[in-house]
Amino acid sequence: FHVKRLFLSASLVLLTLGLTVTFSRLIWVTTVFGLIVFFALILFKYRSAHMEALKGGQMGRGVSIEDLYFPGRAGLVAMGLLVSLALNFFLFGTQIKDRLGAGEIDDIASSETYLDRKAYGNIAWNMFLKNPVLGVGLKNFVAETDNYSESRLLPYQHQPVHNIYLLVLAEAGVFGLAAFLLLLFDIVRRGLKKRTPQLLGECLLIIFLGFLSLGLFDHYFLSLHQGGLMFWLL
Repeated sequence: FHVKRLFLSASLVLLTLGLTVTFSRLIWVTTVFGLIVFFALILFKYRSAHMEALKGGQMGRGVSIEDLYFPGRAGLVAMGLLVSLALNFFLFGTQIKDRLGAGEIDDIASSETYLDRKAYGNIAWNMFLKNPVLGVGLKNFVAETDNYSESRLLPYQHQPVHNIYLLVLAEAGVFGLAAFLLLLFDIVRRGLKKRTPQLLGECLLIIFLGFLSLGLFDHYFLSLHQGGLMFWLL
């Protein structure tokens, strides 16, 4: 049991390290929101159920172990996150400060990244307007960018649109996007149903909703093999 806790603690450090070295502000913000929801569930749902069971004398009588509140475990997770945060700040403090600098945030609207993403969005929309039913074909977005771009693209600018929903719309058309959204809706609907263990299901749902949010700003969940594995296995 102690080996398992040690392994999970080490995994938490490695995962936060991986999140940090992406140097993606969007991923950082999404992670923070996910953690807020996670701890809110523990404090306001599971802690409340635990206290109600104590008051009603129902402990051990029909109360699921997943409905109980273990402050030690929640504290252990919080402590692990704080240690990981401190370690990452020690290793990459300068880079983190640069990425969160007010001046850089003010320059986002004029940055090359923002302008490129805006251009990809326009290309995707043009593809949809000219091929609304079937799209340009799966995995054909990059190959067709020059035919739908309003300006000449440099070689390194040939990339998928940084939005998985626009990517599906451009490559598979309106019916492809409808099928994709229906599938995602069904996954989330099933995730909202009570399951055993319930907290695990809710954690997976939080991560999946984070993926769906990230999909509004990047394409790797559909365009890269590793991203597809993460998305669909989860």
